[in-house]
Amino acid sequence: GHIWGPPGTGKTQTIASLAIDLAASGSRVLVVSPYNVAVDNAILRVANLAPPTMRDTIVRLGRQSAETRDAGVDVATQVERLVGAKLLAAVATLVAAAGPGTHAPKSLRDGIGQIGGQVVRRGAQGEARRHEFEEDVRLLRELLQLAERKVATTCRVLGTTIALSRLSPSVTRRSFDHVIVDEASVLVLPEAVELMAAMAPGASITFVGDPLQLPAIVRSPTDVAQTWYGHGPFRIRRLERPADAVGNAVFLD
Repeated sequence: GHIWGPPGTGKTQTIASLAIDLAASGSRVLVVSPYNVAVDNAILRVANLAPPTMRDTIVRLGRQSAETRDAGVDVATQVERLVGAKLLAAVATLVAAAGPGTHAPKSLRDGIGQIGGQVVRRGAQGEARRHEFEEDVRLLRELLQLAERKVATTCRVLGTTIALSRLSPSVTRRSFDHVIVDEASVLVLPEAVELMAAMAPGASITFVGDPLQLPAIVRSPTDVAQTWYGHGPFRIRRLERPADAVGNAVFLD
């Protein structure tokens, strides 16, 4: 489907309401955009509107901001909810044992980074215990990756950028029942096709944006470039006037 929303007509609110309704009905929802700020806005709105029982299942994958951390939707917060305080305490003990130049870790990733830094310093100093720390870091990183993957593959609503959605194994496993694309006016056809890697069989996709705003910039005049990059989802759907928004297309006023 297509949602055409000029500025100020409530696109973000619509995305959040749609995502919450879909998740509440049992669907897994992926919210993507070319822009980090658009992903943040959408996921934060979902978190603000969702019922308390759903908030722990909303995840922002990728860049972390102060706002997403405060809302508890960043991956680091979700991972620590999953693994619990005991593991973080164990990492803090390892950090303390690593010696001077460390501080109480704020998160698992922070603690692992500090231990890794000590491995490098101890290696430069010829420290015999370096190998013990190397093994600790390896095991902790594996555990962190497994926990992050579990968070991303079990959440109900996941928000990330289109670029990261291509690279993350948690996204490209065809497990989402619905994909919502914000700022879709700048989306090009290959990007829309690539999103199919995230979609479960029978899944649906909704493009949200304003076709009258800046489209994707295509400099090449060749027929191939214009065919693949000069046609966004709104142009393919032939949405040129509000009156064209019929059927599975909606115009927000």
